[in-house]
Amino acid sequence: MDPHSLGAVNDAAIGMFDSGVGGLTVARAVIDQLPGEQVLYIGDTANTPYGPRPVQEVRRLALSIMDELVDSGVKMLVIACNTASAAVLHDARSRYTRGKGVPVVEVIHPAARAAARVTRNGRIGLIATQGTVDSNAYADALTAVPGVHLFSQACPRFVELAERGITTGPEVMATAEEYLAPVKGADVDTLILGAPTTRCWPAPSPTSWVRTSPW
Repeated sequence: MDPHSLGAVNDAAIGMFDSGVGGLTVARAVIDQLPGEQVLYIGDTANTPYGPRPVQEVRRLALSIMDELVDSGVKMLVIACNTASAAVLHDARSRYTRGKGVPVVEVIHPAARAAARVTRNGRIGLIATQGTVDSNAYADALTAVPGVHLFSQACPRFVELAERGITTGPEVMATAEEYLAPVKGADVDTLILGAPTTRCWPAPSPTSWVRTSPW
């Protein structure tokens, strides 16, 4: 292999996308842990949120963005969107990893594994978009773990609030209390924040927080 070619590949950016600005929290985590890397981020604000959209539409939008990132020369793809991860991961790894040698990293399985490691009572909560909850992707990821029970709550209004830049105040607290009441009632000891836009909301206590990060 030409060493100059290898150097060019190593110097390429990490491509990352989300349905909006929430994935910037994932981008920040990558930059903090890998300060020498460049990140090329696309937030699909024209089509946000992905959560309520049909799976086929999410797949089409996600593949279009990843095509753009791969065409730009990125060396890795990070799907920083839970809804897109659930909808397109299999296709993405076939299309880009096996087809073009570009690794694809998602956020669901790492978070599920982390939650399974830290829970003490086996009762894990999930707050995420409607699309992520309906996909059963987290439930599927935890199927092989004995004694674990998942309690999922879709939180569509969190996306709207986050995209509007509203992360504190009475509206946020009322929304959080409404969504988290059934999760808290299920006596979970671990909560998966299943979308970047859920990271700023209050969680039931006591609990371990598992944030959806690819690393």
